[in-house]
Amino acid sequence: MPKITKRRTRHKSSRYAGLPSELPSSDLPTYRQVIQYAYYLEKNSYEKKTIIYNDLVTTLAQKLQSLWSSVNSRLPLIQEKSLNTKLRRLFSKVIAAEGKKKEKKSSI
Repeated sequence: MPKITKRRTRHKSSRYAGLPSELPSSDLPTYRQVIQYAYYLEKNSYEKKTIIYNDLVTTLAQKLQSLWSSVNSRLPLIQEKSLNTKLRRLFSKVIAAEGKKKEKKSSI
């Protein structure tokens, strides 16, 4: 009978988009960088385990709007309500993906 070996992975992270980090100050952030910044805010100032709640979304929306206006003042901005909706949808997708990742780990 052949010997069964465990696979090794290069990076074991329970987070969907990687480790927490700050937003870049000179470029427009990607979705991944927004998620990493949400992890950063969650790690440093919030005690809840989920990232969907109003304080985090409004803080992140304000930070993104100030960053967008500082990068290029002629860049058209979307309304705050639309930005909040987009962030909530993004975070719900992230939480769903993290849940699937945890299910895979537990079934192995």
